[in-house]
Amino acid sequence: AAGLPDPTAIFNLAFRHQEPLPDLSEASGTGAVANPAWWRDKAQAAALRENSLKPFSARVDFAKLRRGANDPLRGKPAGIPTSGPINRIMSTRFASKQTTRFPDPSCGQPTDCVGQYRGRLQPYVVNPTMDFPRLGTVGDHAYWLSGLRLRDGSGQAPLGRVEAFSQGFGRGVPVAEPTEARNGTLEGGNIGPLNFTETSRAWGPSEPQPKRNRLSLELENIGRLVVATKRARLNCNARLDVTSDGPVTVRLAGCPGSQSFPASP
Repeated sequence: AAGLPDPTAIFNLAFRHQEPLPDLSEASGTGAVANPAWWRDKAQAAALRENSLKPFSARVDFAKLRRGANDPLRGKPAGIPTSGPINRIMSTRFASKQTTRFPDPSCGQPTDCVGQYRGRLQPYVVNPTMDFPRLGTVGDHAYWLSGLRLRDGSGQAPLGRVEAFSQGFGRGVPVAEPTEARNGTLEGGNIGPLNFTETSRAWGPSEPQPKRNRLSLELENIGRLVVATKRARLNCNARLDVTSDGPVTVRLAGCPGSQSFPASP
């Protein structure tokens, strides 16, 4: 930066309480919009040239992060801003699809924009290459299954598949309805009307069936798993029907021991 032998570097770690914003009501602010070099890039370049990140600094209490403390410090230095622009990054598997654009004025409140998908999780896969235990993100659980371990984790993209059905809920397996297609136009956004073609397929109703203490598992490349017995509406005497492409160990949480099953014929 500016020929400095040991320049300052910018690393975006957290939200900044004092975001350096231009005043668009002034001539200089209007110029910031018209100039291809956006105002934030200019401000960062100036900070690098002065060898000081003070205008961009944020204090992060890692002890509170480790404890999981809920202390947003709203409206205070180093806290969450209560006015002005702010990026909202939300980790969720309830999103409807890629490139969903929010906010859209036609939706009203943001929580109303994904009403048809509310409570419907997206498909899940056991992919240990995406696990980061040191960061506390391990994708080894879904619904009332946990402790999922692959039997063979070799290769660049080892995957496992689990299909589980508990008869303890007293409901049958719903049948998928036919695929439907429709055309439409998304209006009221930020870049004008967008034409789209949408295909969808919904689950039909599930028929009632007698409640049984029975669990069916269809497994591929799974070596071990744990069933949350109560959440699956089962007990320790549940019958396990296991179809697997190799040996697997199944443990019912809260019950003594575990059960091992060979590969299915």
